[in-house]
Amino acid sequence: MKKIIFLLFASLQLSAQISATFEVDLTQYNGNYTTVEFFRGGQAYPMTNVAPDMYSYTTFVPPFLATNYTYKFRVDGINESFIGNESCINITPMDTTRVINLNINSPSLVCWQQCIPCSVPVYGCIDSTAVNFDSLANINNDSCIYNVTFFVDMSESNVTYDTVELNGTFNSWCGNCTQMNDDDNDSIWEITIDLMQGDYDYKFSADNWNVEEDLYESDDCVVGSPPYINRDLIVSENLVLDTVCWNRCYSCETERNFYNVTFQLDMSNYSGNFSFPEVNGTFNNWCGNCWTLDNQGSGIYSKSFNVDTSLHTYKFSADNWSIQEELDSNLSCILLLYDSLSPNGWGFVNRYLNFSDDTILPLVCWDECFGCVQASWDCDGQGNCIDPGNGNGQYLSLSQCELICFTQTWDCDPINGCFSLNDGSGQFSDSLLCVNDCQLVSVIESHNTIDIYPNPSKGHFEINTISTVNKILVYNKLGEQILSVKNKKSFDLSSYNSGIYFVTVTSNNNEIRTKVIKY
Repeated sequence: MKKIIFLLFASLQLSAQISATFEVDLTQYNGNYTTVEFFRGGQAYPMTNVAPDMYSYTTFVPPFLATNYTYKFRVDGINESFIGNESCINITPMDTTRVINLNINSPSLVCWQQCIPCSVPVYGCIDSTAVNFDSLANINNDSCIYNVTFFVDMSESNVTYDTVELNGTFNSWCGNCTQMNDDDNDSIWEITIDLMQGDYDYKFSADNWNVEEDLYESDDCVVGSPPYINRDLIVSENLVLDTVCWNRCYSCETERNFYNVTFQLDMSNYSGNFSFPEVNGTFNNWCGNCWTLDNQGSGIYSKSFNVDTSLHTYKFSADNWSIQEELDSNLSCILLLYDSLSPNGWGFVNRYLNFSDDTILPLVCWDECFGCVQASWDCDGQGNCIDPGNGNGQYLSLSQCELICFTQTWDCDPINGCFSLNDGSGQFSDSLLCVNDCQLVSVIESHNTIDIYPNPSKGHFEINTISTVNKILVYNKLGEQILSVKNKKSFDLSSYNSGIYFVTVTSNNNEIRTKVIKY
C-alpha cells in the first residue's frame, strides 16, 4: 500500500513540473560562432538550432524552483554580459543573470544580451555627432561621415602659386578639384570637407599639381615610401586639424634647430665653363644662386651656411642653374624622389643631408660621392711609402703611411691576433705578413661556448651562444676599433672593406676574441 502511495505522489510531482522552452535570437550577434548553450547552475546544456540564428532549449522545472529561475545563454563557452539595469536581469554579488518567475510567465524569444526580441536590423550611422546620423538605425555599418578641416601655412613655402589645393585618396588625387581658400590673406589656407570614416593619404599642392609638397619618409606624419610619400589621416570623428607648414609635419612657428654646415665641392674634373658653383636644396628652396660657394683655389669651392636639422635633399649647380649635377641613381649618397612629370617617374636624383650638430661635409667631386682624387699609400716593407695609384693602398694619406711605415713592426698573439709594437722589433715587417702567418686559436677550441657564422661573410655575422652578449667590439688590421654593438647577437660589416677583422665578445663578464673575414 505504501509503494502505491509513493508512486502516486511521484507521478503527481512530475505532472506538476513546469515545461519551459527558452529561445535566443543570434541575428545581431557580432561575430562568428560554433556552439550555443543554455547555462544554469554551473552547467551548460546544448541548444537546438530551430531556424537560422535561432536556438531553443526545453526543460522541466519543479514549482519550488520556478519562482526565481535564473539562467544565461552562452556562445562558444562565453556567457552573455549585461550592464545590470535591464528589466530581466537578476544582480548578484558575483554576476548578472537572466531571471524569470515560471509560475507566472512563460519564456519568450529574446535577442542575445537583450531582454526583448531582436529589432528589425536597420543599418546606418548611429553616431549622433556625424553629418549623416540616422536616428532609425540600430546597427552601425561604418558609413559615418564627419567634417574635417585642413590648414596649411604657406608663409615659408617660397614657391610661386595662385591657389592651394588638397589632394588625397578621398578625391582620387584629382588636382584642382578641391581648392582651399585664404579669405583673410594671412597665408594660411583652409578647407572643410565631408569624409567618411576611414584611413586616408593626402598632401597639399597648388595650381593643379604645378607645385606639390616634398615630404620625407622619416617624417612622423607621413606614410609610404618613394615615390609615394604622403600625409596620413584617420577619420573617426569630426576633426579640426592643426595648422601645418608647407613641407613639414609641424607649424611654421615651431622652433627649429639650426647648425653650421660646411659644403665642399671639387670642380677640378669638370671640363665645361662656369663662374661660381652653388648649392641648392630643400634648405633654401632650390633658390638658384642665393647660396654660392667661395673659391679656395685648385678647383676647390666651399662655404658654411646655417641649416635646420630636417632631412634635406640637395645638389650642386653653377651660375643660377646654368649647369647642374647629373647624379647617377645608383650612387650611395643620393636619394630618389618621385616626379610625375618625368618620363621615367624618377625626376629628382639628389644628394641627401641629415645631421644633428655643426658639420663639415666631406670634399666631393662634381657628379660623385667622393673626392676627385682618392690617393692611397702602401709601405714597401723597407720603410718607404709608395702610392700604387689604384686606390687599393693600406693608408689614406702619405703622412699616415709615414707615421706607421718607418717605425711600426708586428707580432702575433694566438688569442688577440696581430698587434703593432711601434718599436721596430716585431717579427713581421707589416700587418699583412703577420695576418697571413699568425695562427689563432679558434673560439670553439678555446671556449666551446660561442660560434660566429657565417665566416667568411659578405658582411652580416651572427653569434651563436646560450650566454647573454653584452658587447661586441670589432677592430681592423691596424688595431683600430671600428664598431661597437651592445646587447645584440649580431653585427654588420657590409659598409667596410673586404679583409680580416678582429672581434671581442663580452659575455657574462667573460671576453672571447677571434677573427672574421669579410669578402
